[in-house]
Amino acid sequence: MPPRSRSTRSRSRSRTRAEIPTPNSDATVYPAPVAPTVPSAHPLRPRFFHLILLLLIGPLAVKRELQDPLTFFNVLNVLICYWELLLIPCLPRIQGSYEELKRSPQAPLAHVVSLFLHPLPPNPFSPLLHCKIWSHYSLYDPSYSDQFSFGFWIDAGNGLSTVIPTVIMIAERFGVFGDEWARFLGFFIGMSYWQMLYGTLVYFTTFFFNRRHKDHKISDIIMFVAFANGLWIFGPILGIGRCWSWVETGSFI
Repeated sequence: MPPRSRSTRSRSRSRTRAEIPTPNSDATVYPAPVAPTVPSAHPLRPRFFHLILLLLIGPLAVKRELQDPLTFFNVLNVLICYWELLLIPCLPRIQGSYEELKRSPQAPLAHVVSLFLHPLPPNPFSPLLHCKIWSHYSLYDPSYSDQFSFGFWIDAGNGLSTVIPTVIMIAERFGVFGDEWARFLGFFIGMSYWQMLYGTLVYFTTFFFNRRHKDHKISDIIMFVAFANGLWIFGPILGIGRCWSWVETGSFI
């Protein structure tokens, strides 16, 4: 094949250079794609912990008779019952979220703080937000993302069986029931408190016996396991005492 002449090579290079768009050419230049940015939450937007405080403190401000430790515990238990009712239907989501959290290099406490600072969605009671309580608590006790564990089922059962007695206990503070109901409700609600107390004691036993505390800081265990679950020892003891007085006196006074 004969070699191309110098003029042919020159024209070829000229065409090649002409095909390359330059800043002064008329070729259309498309801007580089920009990654989407997620707008940060407004600093005054309500957070998850604001909702929890409102639910716990709000009822106590409605009526003076509600301002006692047992009523505070009962209001707290209603909220926890809602969370416990989410354990079964939201289990796949809880397990998936827990696996993601485990792979994160952050400490468990950082994840918990991030959850409570999470901005509230349009539906503040969205199960998608509230079920995250269990995936985050599973960082301290994996039982709550494991349907084969005692902790999972004792709390799922408590959510079903204790919510109605607890609501009745709160309603009694508004004078809904006459004294003729005192003995019956004393027996009925007293058994519910005993269930809470017994379940909590067994849970503590399994948690420490299985040494689920050994990989965590003592301060975290005291705050998120001992103190949080310890409320379900002292609260039911107060409840059993009040129910016993109803049975003994036949009166709510």
